Amino acid sequence: MSLIAGVQHLNLARVAIEQREGFPIAHPTVIRGALLGASRGVWLLSPDDRHERQQHALRTIYEVHRRMRQYMDSGATGLEPDAVAQALSELDSRLDAIKALWTATPTLTAKEKPEEGKIVRLAALAVFADPKQQIALPALWMQLSGDAHGLSWPMLTRSSTSVQSVGRLPDYPAPMATFSSGADLFEIAEGFSAAFTLLRRGWSLFDQRCTAP
Repeated sequence: MSLIAGVQHLNLARVAIEQREGFPIAHPTVIRGALLGASRGVWLLSPDDRHERQQHALRTIYEVHRRMRQYMDSGATGLEPDAVAQALSELDSRLDAIKALWTATPTLTAKEKPEEGKIVRLAALAVFADPKQQIALPALWMQLSGDAHGLSWPMLTRSSTSVQSVGRLPDYPAPMATFSSGADLFEIAEGFSAAFTLLRRGWSLFDQRCTAP
């Protein structure tokens, strides 16, 4: 599921480019989805140690049920109260049973539910040999996440953004400036190629694990 999600997000980004459409906020958001799906797939499949892979899977299964519980508890499911209560009870039981199987690994504590940033960082270490790339991928993830959350700071960190000072306005002490940012193809390609590389490794690992005895 993670790898399929990564492929679909990456294809959406590609189709927009093929239609000669670039979106300075939406493209990074879509690439972020591709990066997360690809990274989670690599994180699940890359450890050679079976126990480590199992523990990664248990954390992922826990997250699936936790998110589903949040949805069921939101009141927006359209189910009758009794059905919601039963579903919540079943999900609580599953969450407890899954968590009871958690144990420590070289990369996880026995109680740790890794955040997405850590999953991306560990995937980068598993796929990229260049230390600069290993550092750049988590930084890129943070930047793309800013776009996905509708925040303005990623625009300020991009080399394609131009800044024109307009000086100080009357009765306002801070200097003012006009920022202009667009969909830069080279910047889109950076995230695209990173997700593509992760997905290639992820699918290769998937085939490897499926054929292993």
